Amino acid sequence: MDNLIGIGETLLISCVNGLLFALFACQPLLNVGATGPLMIFHMSLYHFAKTYELDFLSLRVWIGVWMTVFGLLVAAFEAVAIVKKFTRFTEEIFSTLKIFVI
Repeated sequence: MDNLIGIGETLLISCVNGLLFALFACQPLLNVGATGPLMIFHMSLYHFAKTYELDFLSLRVWIGVWMTVFGLLVAAFEAVAIVKKFTRFTEEIFSTLKIFVI
């Protein structure tokens, strides 16, 4: 990816993210880091940015900002309660999709 994000940067930011998450989220045993679907997303985003001549790192930062805003809105309005409406079928479909991506 044109030397923008490599293995070293990914490991470093995963360490920082894991430490901050363990300190502030009160869930130190949760696995936080780079996964297969995340790498596929980064590659797709990079190709999208290159096709439309956008700056990849700026685009990635703005995606992070929007994810933060949506996460705060979901938490503020307790929108997570909608999970009660999901059926086991929905969960199984999502799990199957993850298996095919990984």
